[in-house]
Amino acid sequence: TAYNTIMHLKSQNVYPGVNYTYFYIDVEECDPDDDCWSNDYTTNQNYLISLVQGAQDAGASVGIYASTY
Repeated sequence: TAYNTIMHLKSQNVYPGVNYTYFYIDVEECDPDDDCWSNDYTTNQNYLISLVQGAQDAGASVGIYASTY
């Protein structure tokens, strides 16, 4: 989850003073042959919402990048 990822990075203190204020999500189109996105758009929407919520719960502001490509 985004929450666990951010909290893990914070706990590692690899970069002292870095507070992981921003979390960016890059939404890409999937190659139909890869079958990496569900045909159920609700599932995909809920997954994205859970990423956003988890990042916000960890104290990050969220940005989403998406394009038609």
